[in-house]
Amino acid sequence: MSACHLLFPQLENSLRHVLSDSGIDTSKLDEEMLQEDRSLSGLLSNRREQLESVFGIDLIYTIDLLFNLKGSPCLRHELAHGKLASGTCYLHSSIYACWLMYYLVCLPLQRFWSTHVAPQLERISL
Repeated sequence: MSACHLLFPQLENSLRHVLSDSGIDTSKLDEEMLQEDRSLSGLLSNRREQLESVFGIDLIYTIDLLFNLKGSPCLRHELAHGKLASGTCYLHSSIYACWLMYYLVCLPLQRFWSTHVAPQLERISL
């Protein structure tokens, strides 16, 4: 349950961060000409091609199915609006989404864990 509440909110900003690092603008102007970040649905509808070029079509489709698409689990929406019931955290879709977040965030760091990550964690824990 805590993994869902910690990991799911990280997806949207992580996608924005990766796009920004690639030089792609992730903001929009609203009716009052105020600049704001695009939501997950906004990224998937307006920056889908760029997301697919970075992450691949299959991964972006999976993210869309789990976190955004109407009729799907809509995990991002459910959590963001306080509608993710505790039992929902144990459904297959939520467990798969947690593993997907692990796949996106932790596996790329695995080869650097002992040389870069672990020493930093030890240093800050003192």
